[in-house]
This record gives sequence, C-alpha cells and structure tokens, in this order.
Amino acid sequence: PWLTFGLFAAWGLLGRLALPRLMSNKRVGAILKTVTPRSLAILSLLTFTQLCIVTLIYFVELRSLQPGVSLSQAMIYAGAANFSLFVSLTPGALGFRETFLLFTQRLHGIDSSTIVAANILDRGLYVAFLAILFLIIILLHGREQLTKFKSPK
Repeated sequence: PWLTFGLFAAWGLLGRLALPRLMSNKRVGAILKTVTPRSLAILSLLTFTQLCIVTLIYFVELRSLQPGVSLSQAMIYAGAANFSLFVSLTPGALGFRETFLLFTQRLHGIDSSTIVAANILDRGLYVAFLAILFLIIILLHGREQLTKFKSPK
C-alpha cells in the first residue's frame, strides 16, 4: 500500500509541477480551463468504478480457474494487464499482455498455467461479447439498413 501511495503522490506532484507549463500553451490551456471540479470529480468516480469492475472481472476469472486467488492478487494482475496496454503495438494487445503478465508473475503470484488459461477465457469472452453486440446492432438497425437496398416493385 505504501508503494501505491508513493506512486500516486509522485504522480500528483508531477501533475502539479506540469500544470503551469500546460496552461501556458494556448490550446491546452483553453481545454484545461473548461475542466470544472465537478467534471473532474465525476471523471475520477467513473474511472475508479471502471477500475473496480475490471478488477472484479479478473478476480472472477482467476477464481474460476484457481480458487486460491486473493483479491489483492487480482488487483495486481489487473494493474499489470492494464499497464501492458501502454506498451502494446497490436490491436487488442495480442501477445504483449500475456507476456507482460508472465514477466510480472512474481508480483501477483499467479502461476503461468492460470495466466494462460485466464487469457484464453478472457479473449473468448471478448469475442463472445463482440458477437452479441454485433447481433444486437443487426437486430436493431439491420432492417432499416436492408430496406434501403430493396428494389422497388
């Protein structure tokens, strides 16, 4: 917890030091002036909610494959998986996320077979979710798009 606190404090200090320089840039300064404390609070709350949901998804995934996984392990695993997106060059982070999670195995303490199984499960759920969204879009908007191409009688 102290390392996390230290990283957040350093991030906040860095942001505080960079803010005057950003404000001097006309374009960035104009954007930053539109940010209100309320919108920043809403954005922070939504980001925290998304972080909790992703961690919960990984926790359920990992628990289904290895019942001994703790919530703290799932949090570290989720952090490593999200951090790997910064270095990914391929769409969907194919291969990079898995490699990054294997390299950070000592941090989260989840064995490699569980990491591989969780990634297969995660990718499968991702494809299934996209297929469901595709079907919903086709059902809701497909008829009106198809009627555009109907030949007149």
